[in-house]
Amino acid sequence: MMRISQAITSPVAHDLMNHDTLNQSLLNHAALNNISVGHKPLAEKVAVLPPSATAIRHRLSVMFVLLKNFSMASFTSAVDALVTARLVDSTIEIKTHTCSIDGERVMSDIGIEVVVEALPRITAESQFDMLVICGGYRTPLIPDGRIHALIQSAVQHNKWVGGLWNGSYYMAQEGLLRGSEVSIHPDSLALLSESFPAAHPSDRAYVISDRLFSCAGPGSAMQVMIEICGQIFGHSIQRGIQVILACDMPASEGPSLVRRDGETQLPYSLRLAIELMRSNIEEPLLLEEIARYVNLSRRQMERQFSRYLDMTPSRYYIDIRLQQARRLLLQSHLPVIQVAVACGFISPAHFSRAFRATFGVSPNKLRFQQNNDE
Repeated sequence: MMRISQAITSPVAHDLMNHDTLNQSLLNHAALNNISVGHKPLAEKVAVLPPSATAIRHRLSVMFVLLKNFSMASFTSAVDALVTARLVDSTIEIKTHTCSIDGERVMSDIGIEVVVEALPRITAESQFDMLVICGGYRTPLIPDGRIHALIQSAVQHNKWVGGLWNGSYYMAQEGLLRGSEVSIHPDSLALLSESFPAAHPSDRAYVISDRLFSCAGPGSAMQVMIEICGQIFGHSIQRGIQVILACDMPASEGPSLVRRDGETQLPYSLRLAIELMRSNIEEPLLLEEIARYVNLSRRQMERQFSRYLDMTPSRYYIDIRLQQARRLLLQSHLPVIQVAVACGFISPAHFSRAFRATFGVSPNKLRFQQNNDE
């Protein structure tokens, strides 16, 4: 098992006032992401004055709270944007702090264990300007009083609050996203929608609203942090970071989440039918209703499903509901019968049979295996 040493993850490692530490931080980040460092460090290609010759005009302190199995790529992408802001303008001082809920080492999604600090208290006098909750694909999204207190304190003292990957789940839990758009990894969408129906999942890869932000993955973690740097430090800093880090990203009006199953290639009526299925899971629509909504006969709709997806509409619909059930079973502590109802199954026996036929294991067995793995 790999571990990141205290020297890398302590606050000193991210004190970007120190030029030598800055270069080492870049090399460490490159090593974490398997990036070749055969060429000269990037810092040597950017003119950075020594701290003694530069007056600090902007200061930013960011607290990253790393959850179990957090996305290392999302975390380092966000940090990379902050490090690069200091490269672009040496009058900017940025400090990052990595913390865990219990102050113990945290295992990332790629098997690297990170040494962290204990959670500090956020007060009006504290030096933290931003709180970032870092989740990941296998992060268990379970209500936690310590996260609750941390977010509430940050909001109370007008700090920035953000979530990476599925960290926005905890922002929604606090009611911060009620009536607002939120970006979250698609795999956590089922739990978010079931738990917090007032939150509006966005098709965008990241969302910034006032001092709240959320993103769905590693690429958008870098993009959202670059844009936030622009809001805090100015557009010229944002542009400077983009020139260094985002030179290979396609220009667009805003990144969107990748559609599943190659849906962009499907006929509009079929895409609309699938969207209706996904939007009506707890109370499934009749196939005749779906066909009527998309201006097709049931037979025409069946032919489209057969031609483009190689299955019947009813099979596709039940697969969507079962996939949703699987996510809820793995990501929540909802009782199995409640999961069944949330996914449109009135009969627990029918739900169990359909689930076993699709996944080769019963709902209870799947959850048992998940608990043993943890």
